[in-house]
Amino acid sequence: MRRAIFLAVATIFTLTTMGSAVANGQTSIGLAGGSSTVTFTGTGGATLDMSFGTISTTGTGLGALSGNVATFTITQSAGVFTLTSLGSGRWSVTPPGMTTFNWSGLLTGTLAFISFAQTAGSGAGNLNDLMQINLTVTGGTLAGAFGTPMGTITLTINLPNMGTTNISTLVGNTNSLAFNFTSGLVTPTPEPGSMLLLGTGLVAVGAFLRRRWLT
Repeated sequence: MRRAIFLAVATIFTLTTMGSAVANGQTSIGLAGGSSTVTFTGTGGATLDMSFGTISTTGTGLGALSGNVATFTITQSAGVFTLTSLGSGRWSVTPPGMTTFNWSGLLTGTLAFISFAQTAGSGAGNLNDLMQINLTVTGGTLAGAFGTPMGTITLTINLPNMGTTNISTLVGNTNSLAFNFTSGLVTPTPEPGSMLLLGTGLVAVGAFLRRRWLT
């Protein structure tokens, strides 16, 4: 009887925590496409340069940020990003310095693009394709609603005619290819407290199941 009660409590605890994490995940900022371009240039060697200057688009808040629609800008610091091939269409990205973003004063901060990948056959390229934490919120009137100072930002770039405009063709020369930015997504990372509660709940359920199996 005690075990049954323990399992029920642990399960409810875990599901409640997971529900909280899902709710937090619904908060995001959708970035629309526009006329902003991303330019890739060969260096004459094995690496590529990437630059975009300033990307300016419309950011639409969802979840806790819903009802807010404003201009979202991403501004590159002086210099260029360096891309190094990892094989299979994936590249590591080394930034020239601090890249900043500003959602019209609603949310401001810094970000880093640390990876790029081309999706074979789809004509799309993605900055931060692995969804790594790469954004830090430093201010803005909606910083509290965002829920956490850390997050992820991904950008999708249109790469038409995939077979003939693959950026790997720039390796070993100094040619350039420019592509339009088409969409993006900004999401907060789960709060550490929520993740701790989720882990605790899962450990409790696992411990119970192990004890039950041994007996």
